[in-house]
Amino acid sequence: TRFRHLFTDDLPFKALAGIFAIATWAWVQGEQVVEASVRARILWNWPSDLALVDDVPESLLVTVSGSQVFVRNVRQSDLRIPVDMSDAQSGLTWVDFRERAITNLPQNVRVSGLSPSTVEVELDTKTTRRVPVVAELTGEPATGYRLVASTVEPDHVEVEGPKSLLAGIKEAHTEFVDIAGKKEDLSEEVGLALTTRRIRRTGKKAFRVDVDLEPVTTVKTFESVPIVVRSKEWEAEVNMVRVVLDGPVAALSGVSADQLTLV
Repeated sequence: TRFRHLFTDDLPFKALAGIFAIATWAWVQGEQVVEASVRARILWNWPSDLALVDDVPESLLVTVSGSQVFVRNVRQSDLRIPVDMSDAQSGLTWVDFRERAITNLPQNVRVSGLSPSTVEVELDTKTTRRVPVVAELTGEPATGYRLVASTVEPDHVEVEGPKSLLAGIKEAHTEFVDIAGKKEDLSEEVGLALTTRRIRRTGKKAFRVDVDLEPVTTVKTFESVPIVVRSKEWEAEVNMVRVVLDGPVAALSGVSADQLTLV
């Protein structure tokens, strides 16, 4: 049929046309210039006797341009930017990433932008300091109970960091221990909650926080408590007495005068 001839006639010519079309599409794709943004890890190398005062970025955004084929390869590359600060001095300095080489960057790809392109770095003398550890508690004990004391073991810790930051550290705090609704003493192992990553503890041992709780006591007075004499040979001189009870709030809160009898 005529419809069949459309597919069977001039097969060599049609095959050649198909190959040409595919080649043209591939050439267009390869020559088309596109942009893409990918992350590059920053490989910092710090001096052993200095410490960072503020956080610095661990990666930056690299914008590259080039043919679509090569730019596609960038997404699969582990881009890195080595930054050697081993000879840096104490104080402020600027790092310009535009002056740094990017490793693992495919050929035929051009870097058109970095974000951030520069960063301020502040270094200070690295030092250590021994400070007391304070237990951090959250929540309130159950009704009728109160916090007596909390202790931490070990009660001191050695921390390390830049001298300027350690100067303001008077004590270190544990992670939170929740005592909400508790009625009994408790003991938990927790870590240290440091306010900045620039300060760290030198050891790894966990801290044990012991919390001592006790019932809240009160005094409750009942003015007219009846007297019952069980022996027929005896009788009371008065029918009512005043009774004062001392005990936990939780226990006494539900006690009323009509529940009491003096026997």
